[in-house]
Amino acid sequence: MATGEETPLEPSAVVDVKAFVPAKSLDVAKQFYVDLGFTLNWSDEGIAEFQIGAFRFLLQRFYVKEHAGHHGKTSRHAALGAACAVLERPNRRSLAYRR
Repeated sequence: MATGEETPLEPSAVVDVKAFVPAKSLDVAKQFYVDLGFTLNWSDEGIAEFQIGAFRFLLQRFYVKEHAGHHGKTSRHAALGAACAVLERPNRRSLAYRR
């Protein structure tokens, strides 16, 4: 390591990493994730923390199309152990009334 460079952070020092997910309407988005089975851990007027199992993310009332992902769409990836249980959750059609 060259003189003056900082020591890299050790992986064991990291205790949590969460993604920020933008929302045009925080209230509608919060209900969407609750309907899908996520637990709303806490929220205020600008941000909410959701959890499913050991995985958490922050939903925020901040939306800029260019920041929201590829062509204004945010990508999410979820690896499912019990896909049948997920398929029993409300589908897109049953949630469409909330738009």
